[in-house]
Amino acid sequence: MKKIGTIILLSLFVVLGMTACYEDESSLGTIEVGKIEIADLQDMSVVSYSDNVLHIEPDVKAGYPEEEMRYAWYIHGGEFDDDSEIEGGFRTNLISEEKVLDYEVNLPSGRYRLIFEAIAPNGYSQWEQMYLTASTPFSQGFYLLKETADGNTEVDLFMTDGLNEDLITKALGAPMAGKPVGMSVIYRNGYINEETQDMDEANVLHVISETDYRGFRTEDLVQLFDPTNLTYDGALPAGEHPQTFIQNMSGIVMMTEAGIYKTNDASTGATSSKFGVNLFPSGSKYVYALGGGMNGLPFWGEGTHRIYDNLGATKDPLAWELPAGANADNLSCIACGLNTHVGVETGWFLLEDNTSGKRYLAFIGTVISGYYEVAAVTEVRELPADSHLANGNLFAGCGLQAQVIYVVDDNTLYAYNLTNGTETQIPLPGLDNGTITYIGNNYMNDYYGDETTNFDYLLVGTNNGDDYSLYFYDGLVSGVPKGEYFQVVKGKGTVKGVRYLSLTFDPSSWGYVYDYYLGCNGPCYPFEM
Repeated sequence: MKKIGTIILLSLFVVLGMTACYEDESSLGTIEVGKIEIADLQDMSVVSYSDNVLHIEPDVKAGYPEEEMRYAWYIHGGEFDDDSEIEGGFRTNLISEEKVLDYEVNLPSGRYRLIFEAIAPNGYSQWEQMYLTASTPFSQGFYLLKETADGNTEVDLFMTDGLNEDLITKALGAPMAGKPVGMSVIYRNGYINEETQDMDEANVLHVISETDYRGFRTEDLVQLFDPTNLTYDGALPAGEHPQTFIQNMSGIVMMTEAGIYKTNDASTGATSSKFGVNLFPSGSKYVYALGGGMNGLPFWGEGTHRIYDNLGATKDPLAWELPAGANADNLSCIACGLNTHVGVETGWFLLEDNTSGKRYLAFIGTVISGYYEVAAVTEVRELPADSHLANGNLFAGCGLQAQVIYVVDDNTLYAYNLTNGTETQIPLPGLDNGTITYIGNNYMNDYYGDETTNFDYLLVGTNNGDDYSLYFYDGLVSGVPKGEYFQVVKGKGTVKGVRYLSLTFDPSSWGYVYDYYLGCNGPCYPFEM
């Protein structure tokens, strides 16, 4: 019995020794048989349709001879089926059966998931995934609205690899006639595809001049909209012209100087995004969304000289109490904005008396009405005649960091404190000695999505003759840059507005918090002109 027990014990040691490890002659070292380890794959971005080949060499450690291993790469997202759970059904869209991936990227812009699978000879496998962001030359970056030297409207696009200039001329053969009025980015904008006659969707850049309007698909800069096909009736009524487009939780809103129009975006289903009937007696380009539109859509009525809330139960203007001597019928709006600081939204309209030249600051907050929060004018403040806000010529709101309004007075940047009315000069290290022609606060704050794409920039544009320089300042503390600019973009013309277009952003995923996430696609719409 002792001898048999020794034999069994020795046999067990031999079996354990055979199954314990496999000596890999490569640099990967020793790993147990039955195990496969794949190092993390890094997310990547690439421009499609530009002969770009995605080259990925995964780091795999396996307890099996390399010649017995099999590999596979799969893709999901975009035009590919992405409905299945990754654990059960990811083996749908095979793009390679090689370990090293060499994949020419010719994909519509969007975010894709690449899955790499390593398979042992006994069928055991492990997988690892990464995200691929594919863009076209127009589908992501900072769009720059500009006025040409002869007073017409053009658009440049700044991407990480450089500046793409005069896009409207490239698309239409000439700039849009008339000076710039505004520019808006609308995500998942529905439209009727002329080739298929089906309803389709795309991110759309809406560009407005004093005498013209065009809506371009940002995938390829194809024109989808012009003044003749905006509404179900075709053109707008005589005398009406688009002033701005804004997107909120209820869809897309178009403002004209004579009213407000609504339509759906494609986040809730297929749509042509044609606008319906005029809903209000007056409108303008001065509008923003409280709570992404859930708590109100305050806007200035250009023809009636009053502030309205598009989500209100009536078409009556919001009640207000003007300072002594102010005449509402003489007031015009020259800027507006929205600040979201530590979760508190503060909206404002900067008004000017056309007769006396006095300026007033109307504050917008929310009050409880029944079970809901609704917009209300909480204060109308007369500005001291010697203040910078009462004399400045350029204005922009600080979106997230501090309750201030940026104002340029005598070619110097100041911050007006919304709480106590004090003003502080803001240093701009490295700025040239040209004339400041543009200021804006562009930010992305998508903590439900890809945080790596977040930013918060103070943008300052200057002009020397017909040449512009746009300076990007980051590292803001309470809205103030603490160092020199990190990027400068130079081109021809005068910058009048900046809109960032993101590839990873989806309006159906964040609902009523729209304005809090994408600066200058909500609160920065109107006051950059």
